[in-house]
Amino acid sequence: MNNEPLQNRTLFTVLGIPWKLTPTSLQFIPSRLATGLIIAFIFVRDGTLGGRLTHGLIFALILLASQFLHIIGHILGGKLVGHPMSASLIIGYQFTTYYTDEPPLSPRVHLTRTVGGPLMNFVIAIGAFTAWRIFGGTIPTFTFILNLFLASLLFLPFKGIDGEIFWREIRRS
Repeated sequence: MNNEPLQNRTLFTVLGIPWKLTPTSLQFIPSRLATGLIIAFIFVRDGTLGGRLTHGLIFALILLASQFLHIIGHILGGKLVGHPMSASLIIGYQFTTYYTDEPPLSPRVHLTRTVGGPLMNFVIAIGAFTAWRIFGGTIPTFTFILNLFLASLLFLPFKGIDGEIFWREIRRS
């Protein structure tokens, strides 16, 4: 699968970082929509089709927003240590960070950039938990569980996720 950014295909720029399309970008939104709908049809107790469809769309938007803010966390971490990413790529199933022409960097730089994403998800989870405690409801509950799950899962030492870099740099430092 080719995940190189398409030339001149910047969708938008946030905090000075371009968000670029790749050949597999068109798979991204439908995969989030399908995920949101599946979760809604399994877990939402509103028995109406309309209620489940509405929740599914909201869940898809929350998933997109959580992933978007996760990358914002990486951008902020990179800017904090003076080595931000070159771009954020939108590929078939995720946003991913893209770096070009970097010199060798210290473990501190890699760790700060890496931790930014999961830390952002943890902050969102705390906000959602607070909203759930005050207001209750399915939406804050889903937002809390999703972001706590992302913040935790992404620290596992698996290839292709934040944990791979985190644990490699911990061993290196």
